Amino acid sequence: MFFKRLPPLPVPGVHGDSPKVIGGGGERAAWDKAATRPRGNLLRRAFKVGAAVTVLGVGIGALYSRHGYVASNNAVVSAGLVSVRAPIDGIVSGRIGGVGTKVTRGEAIAVITDPWFDDQRLTDLRATLQRLELQNKNAVEGKADLLALKATLEERVATHTKSNAERLRGLVAEAEKALAALVARQNQAQIDVDRQVPLQASGVVSRAEAQRRLSILEAARNDTAAQQGRLASLRAEAEAATAGILSSHGGIDVSYSAQRIDQIAIEIANLTRLIADLHAEVDATAARLADEELRAARMREARLVAPVSGMVWRQGASDGERIAKGDTAVELVDCAQPVLLVAVPQDRFADIEIGATARFRLSGELVERTGKVESIMGQPDDRRDVHYAARPVSEPIATIVAQVSLPPEGKQAVEGSGSDACLVGRTARVLLPTSGGGLVDWILRRLL
Repeated sequence: MFFKRLPPLPVPGVHGDSPKVIGGGGERAAWDKAATRPRGNLLRRAFKVGAAVTVLGVGIGALYSRHGYVASNNAVVSAGLVSVRAPIDGIVSGRIGGVGTKVTRGEAIAVITDPWFDDQRLTDLRATLQRLELQNKNAVEGKADLLALKATLEERVATHTKSNAERLRGLVAEAEKALAALVARQNQAQIDVDRQVPLQASGVVSRAEAQRRLSILEAARNDTAAQQGRLASLRAEAEAATAGILSSHGGIDVSYSAQRIDQIAIEIANLTRLIADLHAEVDATAARLADEELRAARMREARLVAPVSGMVWRQGASDGERIAKGDTAVELVDCAQPVLLVAVPQDRFADIEIGATARFRLSGELVERTGKVESIMGQPDDRRDVHYAARPVSEPIATIVAQVSLPPEGKQAVEGSGSDACLVGRTARVLLPTSGGGLVDWILRRLL
């Protein structure tokens, strides 16, 4: 391996005395040249062989140094993706920053205005409230008028009762005097009869005169009894009149004003119930109107507010553009919570150790960083997965995705060592620790 094959040596001739060289004169010259070559060539060859052995050893060492890890160049720094959707249909106005714009939590992103909002229900509620308020006002005014009329009628009733009682008291007094006169006449007739009876017996007074005197006495007694009955009736009517009750022959126990007071009292009671119902309906309609006005205000105009602090990752609508309810107006990425998504072959699923410390280096950097392997999941589907802002690229072979969380110092490093840069989307070279297997297992995986 270290020496070149020399040409054959010269041997004596077989058929003569002169020597002959096998292979001719050229082989002899090559032998002479090789015999006289310096020994320095051997050193150069030894150096080349040593360099090859060194490179081979470095390669084997590199392979062995990565034993116990799953290496992947298909890794990306990602973060949670938050979609801000339009709550109403309308026109976008205000400031929607372009991709990469920084926003803080609670900051107004844009305003959506719907100039075609249907406010017919709001108009109907306002008309209903106005009608109910007008009815309530009329009912209150009507009740006040009835109360005033009732007060007037009560004064009239009081006056009528007083005057009727005075009139009846006068009639009672008159009847009493008439009764007294009749009693006196009866007494006089009784005296005349008592005087005529003895005279009739002596023949001084005729029988006819005595009979006439007896008739006068009987009439006086009847007139007295009748006047007593009339006086009793007047006294009862006077007592009833004092209480406001009429006892006339028409069958009406109260005056017309008192009757109107009773009717007005019924109307006032009805109006009182109506006013109470209208008050309740006005309050309920006013509450519905307030709710509808609040809803209408929300449907006419909606302010989009950033739910998290982060960066605009994707813009779904621009200023002046119409957007439908539920459409994405802007997508924000939370740069404060970065993670590493690492794609590895599915056949290494059982080898990756959950909770172990992974090593990674961002593209374009020489500093190696560390993170914790949190979970392993299937390859995200672009049609369904909206949680992450960036994902590893698809590969022709079946892969799984390992999620590596970063410690606080790792987050600061990924975010630019304290700068405002958001490096979501940066690729990385990652070494994921495995749970074992040995060098033989690694070789078998490569060969089988």
